[in-house]
Amino acid sequence: MLSMNHTHDGIPHKCNSKCKYQHQYSNQIFYCTSCFERGEEIEVQSKPYGSADSTWVGLAKYAWAGFVLECRLCGIIYRSRQYWYGNKEPTELTVVHKEILHVWEDVSKVFQY
Repeated sequence: MLSMNHTHDGIPHKCNSKCKYQHQYSNQIFYCTSCFERGEEIEVQSKPYGSADSTWVGLAKYAWAGFVLECRLCGIIYRSRQYWYGNKEPTELTVVHKEILHVWEDVSKVFQY
């Protein structure tokens, strides 16, 4: 955890700089941009298929079109392989608002700083 602005283990700390994303901690969260702009923080997560799809149809769509990001209010807002080539990341398309979270010691879940 020392790379997350901890100078020593077991010593409380205060950080004046923003946290940075580190893949080993998965310390980021995605919100639906449309909902976020309306004042609602609706978290979206990567899923193999949308909630409206049956399991078999969903798995076939996953094999063909990749994972989806789904908002519970707006529905599917992103498909990872929507086009044959040139697919952009969801943050590049501004369909999601990314927020980096702080990782606290001895806690398996990340919490917002």
